Amino acid sequence: MGLSAGLLEVSPWVRQWHNDLDAAYGTSPADAYDTYLTAQRESRNLTEESHFTWLPPNPIRGRRK
Repeated sequence: MGLSAGLLEVSPWVRQWHNDLDAAYGTSPADAYDTYLTAQRESRNLTEESHFTWLPPNPIRGRRK
């Protein structure tokens, strides 16, 4: 969830700067990220809103008992 939430957060910039067609892959990096994010969301039955509201777990500090 953390990786896909991070990718969703930077996707507007990826779309802005890497929207051109990459001849090696036959698609733009922005489209590839969008396809990946959509597949991950659908496989986990999540929404974009759940990605935007996701927070990482609190860190565990100190020694374990």
